[in-house]
Amino acid sequence: MSDKGIPRVRPTLRVVEQDLGMTLPTVNLPIHQLDHPVVAHAQRVPQIDAAGGAARILARVDRVWLKVKTGRHRGGVTTVSPREAVDVTGPVHAPEWLEGWWLGFVGLRKEDSATDVYAVALQRSTVPRLDGGPGVDTTWMLPTPRDARRAVAEFAAHQERAMRDQVLATIVASATSGLPVQPSMGIMR
Repeated sequence: MSDKGIPRVRPTLRVVEQDLGMTLPTVNLPIHQLDHPVVAHAQRVPQIDAAGGAARILARVDRVWLKVKTGRHRGGVTTVSPREAVDVTGPVHAPEWLEGWWLGFVGLRKEDSATDVYAVALQRSTVPRLDGGPGVDTTWMLPTPRDARRAVAEFAAHQERAMRDQVLATIVASATSGLPVQPSMGIMR
C-alpha cells in the first residue's frame, strides 16, 4: 500500500529491464514511480477495478490479468495473494513483499501481428496439458524473489531517509528553541 492507502502497482524487474528496456534506478526511487506512461497508468488499475471498470485480458485463463492501455503500449496487471507469494519465495524470503498488485508484462499493440504484445504473451504462456491440448501458464509474468529483495531494499532506503529527516528536524528544533527536544514529541519542558 502507498502512504495514502491507495494500492500501488509494482512493475516486475523483468518488465522494467526486458519489456521496457530501462535500466533499474537506485533503490531510492520506488520502482512503481518510474517515469513511463504505462507504469503511471497501471497505478490507476486498482481503483478502476474496485469501481468495476477494469477490462480483463480474456486469453489468460490461469489467473485474472487486467488490461493497461496507454498510447500504443499495453500491459497486464494482476494481484499476488499471500499464498502465491510464499509459493514463489518460500517462507524465508519475505513473501509479504510480493503480495499485492503487479504489472507483469508490457509491449506494443500491433493488432493482427505476430509481434502484438497480447499474441507474444499468449504464445509465451502456452504450455502443453496432460491431455495433450494447449494450456496457459502465466507464472513467468509474476514477481520473483529478486522482486521481493528489491522491494525490501526500497523500504530500507525509505526508512533511512525518514530517520535522517527526523534527526535533522530534531536538531533544528533544539537549536532554534534552545531547549532539549525529542523526535516527534516536540520541546521537553
